[in-house]
Amino acid sequence: LTTSGPIQGDDGTLYVGTSAGTVFALEPENGEILWTHQLSTAEEPHIHASPLVVGKKLYISCKDRSLYGLNLAPPSP
Repeated sequence: LTTSGPIQGDDGTLYVGTSAGTVFALEPENGEILWTHQLSTAEEPHIHASPLVVGKKLYISCKDRSLYGLNLAPPSP
């Protein structure tokens, strides 16, 4: 179940969170799942707000009062 809206990254990838605490990265052309990430093992991680992309980082807040930051690009060598 999704209770937040998606956001589009600089490369066009769509990001959306679910009430189960999972973040999905989707191909905008066909909706193909590029990757998923489980944010929390808390009983109720519920992503309750739309994600935010800043540079190469994706920020997501959850009902468990946690703020997560995921790198969208690998670190430079």
